[in-house]
Order: sequence, then structure tokens, then C-alpha cells
Amino acid sequence: MWRPNDGRGPGPGRVEYRLYRGSPYGIPGVRDYYSGSSGPRGMKFSRTEIRQLLHATLALTVAFTFVLTEPFFNDNLTMEEIGMFMGISLLVVGTGFVLHEMGHKYYAQKFGCWSEFRASYGMLFFSILISMFGFLIAAPGAVMIHGPITRRENGIISLAGPATNIVIAAVALPLYAIFTLPNLGSMPGWDPGAEATGGAVLGVAFFLVFWLNIVLAGFNLLPIGNFDGRKILNWRGDIYVGAWTALVFVAMMAARMPMLI
Repeated sequence: MWRPNDGRGPGPGRVEYRLYRGSPYGIPGVRDYYSGSSGPRGMKFSRTEIRQLLHATLALTVAFTFVLTEPFFNDNLTMEEIGMFMGISLLVVGTGFVLHEMGHKYYAQKFGCWSEFRASYGMLFFSILISMFGFLIAAPGAVMIHGPITRRENGIISLAGPATNIVIAAVALPLYAIFTLPNLGSMPGWDPGAEATGGAVLGVAFFLVFWLNIVLAGFNLLPIGNFDGRKILNWRGDIYVGAWTALVFVAMMAARMPMLI
């Protein structure tokens, strides 16, 4: 989501990375991020960022709901069921996409950089459009970063996103087991005619949280283009291998559990 500048950066051992689009220095308060090496305490959000985060979250929630319910091909859906799946979708989107981006943002600001999420409205529209046919291609936007960082800091910022997904997946898996095993008879895919219980709904939710976070972590760890994986690998190969090892381990933990698919 960021790229090196022309090489005239801030000093030996540090590389300056800038936004793809313009400079943030016209935004009030941005220069304050550079007042010290440790960066700001806590995360800072502008009104623009909050608005675009809400737009992206809402759009992806709608798209994910379309994929789960296929409302244009399913005449039996009730408003209660649509509301239930929207709630599940919001949980999945919030834990998967939003927290992934906030992981990047937190460490970027910790290292003294300007860092804000910017939505990709064209891709969000495309995501909603294609989700109507049962497919999900989610590219909600990215955290934009501007400021001087070292290779190590760049690697840590990049690692924060996939690592967040792996941790969430590791937490969601036991919760999925807790709510699934006592409710197998009312889980979608096990007995379609059974009435879903509250535990069964939570089982579905944590199942989707688990798998989406596994997929997002694996996708972002690919060592190609401007992906997180390439930046991590450029920093430390052992950390890159460790991230993949943790991801595979968490994914394999699900092999012995009853799946919804």
C-alpha cells in the first residue's frame, strides 16, 4: 500500500515511504507524527478515515450477506433470516478485513508514520455487484502510510495484518467447536429441515470467521507484488517462514473438527 520515494530519504539506515496518491502534509496534525521517534500514543483517526471505514465495512457486509443468502435466487428467505446473516457478515467482515487493516495502522503510527485507511469505492461497488451472483471478490481499500521507516519497521507493519488474521482464526476455532458440537443436529448443512438454535448460529458465525481469516492471511502472505508477504520476506526470511508455519498449524487444527462444508 506504499512505495519508496526517490531515495533522498531522512538519513542513513532509514527509507521513506509515501502514499500512492499525493502527500498528507496538507492534513492538519500530520506533521505531529514526526515529532518523535516513538510516534503517537494510541491510534489516531480522522473523520475522513472513519467515514471511509464505515462505508467499506457496510459495503462488504452487504456483499457477504448476498453470498450467504443468494436473495435473488431464494424466495424462502424471511427478514429475520436476512438480519441474522447480516449480523454474521458484519462479525466476519469486522474481524477479518477491518482488524487486518487496523493491525497495519497501529504499527505504522507506533513508528511515527501518518497512517489512514482509504476505501476503494470502485472495487466495493464491484464486490457488491458480483456478490449478487454468489461470488465474493473483496478489495475494500488499504491503509495508506507516509513517513520514514526502516526495513525492519516496514516488515513489522506488513506482518501485523496477517498475524492479526492468524490470531483471530486461532481464537475463533475453539469457539466454533464449543458452539458446534452440542448443536450438530441444527447446523446448516447437517439437517436443513431443523430449526437453527442460537448456539448453531454462533457456530456458523465462528466457522466463517475462522476460514475467512485463514484465507486472508494466506493470500496476504504471498510473496508477490506489493503484498505483505513480499515485504516480510525482504525483511527476514525466518519470520516469513514462521508466519506460514503458524498459519498452516492453525488451519490443520480444524482438520479433526466437523465442518459445515
